[in-house]
Amino acid sequence: MSEPPINQRFKREKLCEIMFEKFQIPAFYLSKNAVLSSFAQGKATALILDCGATHTTAVPVHEGMVLQKAIVQSPLGGDFILNQLKQLLENNSHDIVPHYLIK
Repeated sequence: MSEPPINQRFKREKLCEIMFEKFQIPAFYLSKNAVLSSFAQGKATALILDCGATHTTAVPVHEGMVLQKAIVQSPLGGDFILNQLKQLLENNSHDIVPHYLIK
């Protein structure tokens, strides 16, 4: 199972507890999203940039391990960028048509 690069220990422990005790699984493997993304590209070392709706994270991966102290997180995400673009278009008198109205 994958987990975010910055995950609190108690959340990880709770997840393991649920998997072992509730679902009775015999083994469980937890990996960071950035490591899995790196391996998916055939690289053991990479800089993974994860742009989500609420924040953006840069995660360095070296030889399959996340360099925890080098992770950088920004509160700027997709929602912020979309709102800025929408405001820019509206300020320049461009009409914005919602995607569900386009045929």
